[in-house]
Amino acid sequence: MSKEETALEKVEKQADLYKDLLALIKKEHKLLKEEKDVTNIQDQKRGIRDEIQDIELMLNVKHNMGQAEKLGLIKNSDSEKLQQFKPLLKELYDLEKENQKLA
Repeated sequence: MSKEETALEKVEKQADLYKDLLALIKKEHKLLKEEKDVTNIQDQKRGIRDEIQDIELMLNVKHNMGQAEKLGLIKNSDSEKLQQFKPLLKELYDLEKENQKLA
């Protein structure tokens, strides 16, 4: 397996983790609207973010891949999963902002 293929797998894993994070943020949003405790959700989000950062660190160190190279890999990939990355991150960011207002 080439270095690029390995990096691509790692970025796809990040995309999966971001989807999991989005699902948790949606759940958190619902709970915040209902004025319920979100401590457990926040702990789960932290764990997923740690996994995302671990992958990011590995890409930076092991594959010498910075953000520009990662974005190029995503852009040039024919992976459907990676093509959903940008809209996924936008939705995640928008919902996080909304949750901060509710908290």
